[in-house]
Amino acid sequence: MSGAHFSLFDDLCAELEQNEDIGAIRDQALTGQDGWSVVDGLWIKDSKVFVPASSPLVSTIIADAHNTGHEGIQKTLHRVRATFHIHGDRSRVRDYVLSCRVCQQNKTASLRPGGLLQPLEVPSTVWADIAMLFNEGLPPTTVDRVFFAEIVRLHGIPVSIVSDRDPVFTSAFWRELFRLSGVIDQDSGYSGWLGLNTATTPLIKHHWAHHHSSIQGGVWALRSYDGSSAKLPTVDQQLKERDEFWAQILDRLEQAQQTQKAQHDRGHREVVFTPG
Repeated sequence: MSGAHFSLFDDLCAELEQNEDIGAIRDQALTGQDGWSVVDGLWIKDSKVFVPASSPLVSTIIADAHNTGHEGIQKTLHRVRATFHIHGDRSRVRDYVLSCRVCQQNKTASLRPGGLLQPLEVPSTVWADIAMLFNEGLPPTTVDRVFFAEIVRLHGIPVSIVSDRDPVFTSAFWRELFRLSGVIDQDSGYSGWLGLNTATTPLIKHHWAHHHSSIQGGVWALRSYDGSSAKLPTVDQQLKERDEFWAQILDRLEQAQQTQKAQHDRGHREVVFTPG
């Protein structure tokens, strides 16, 4: 403690005389057993002032020790133990420090960063799920037309796009892309797209079915080979090798995701938020 608290010691002396639940400790202190002694009405254990765990003075002592510098659990506990002997002091100090309003408002938790890795699903077919990284300075209309000419024209409209752009750009991108594809009437008052989902897939499928009969759900489908439809042995072998290669790619992607998640989660903790 930073100084002598005579009023606290007076209150403690009065409590020790009246407390009937610590009779065994009183006998040890009065007889000087096991490091106990009595000094000016205070019970001393190994040169530390004894305070019953049930005493209301425990909260005052811990508050004085912690509020001196609002330090952590260990340093607060060290301050308490420098003067007092209290059974169960560690849990009492921990509870007080964790509930300290000043510490909660002004200190960050010394814990691992919150948030476990949530990897994206492994794509089930080619060009169904893509990622886009834009160069700075390109106007949205340029990006839309290039994307339509180089991606949609060759592979169809993807089911999902992962982008680092904000919703304003994403909405404008989808409006222009669908305008170019003829899916959406600009005069309909539609507010724009933030992405594709199961509700929009039939509309896109209907539009593209008039032009490309092999497109399913808006993307070019890579169908698995059944092993019996090829008429030439060379084609049969190439299709089998293609399916084997595709299966290996999916397996490697899943392994890579598991490895990345394990490494990321090792240095992070799960955080659960509740409404309210």
